[in-house]
Amino acid sequence: MKIVKALLVVLAFILLFFAPHLTHLFERTQRQVVENKAIENGLERMQKEQQAKIPSPSQP
Repeated sequence: MKIVKALLVVLAFILLFFAPHLTHLFERTQRQVVENKAIENGLERMQKEQQAKIPSPSQP
């Protein structure tokens, strides 16, 4: 039982040491996802605006 407690203590210290690094990585990846989505939305909006400006050739 002492071995299990010792392993839990070691695991707790490891998690406490790496937690700031893991949260930093998570925040950075989340920020990249949000930025990529904003870029995609902007490109879609620009494409729709360009299509609205160009008259379709099927109209007489």
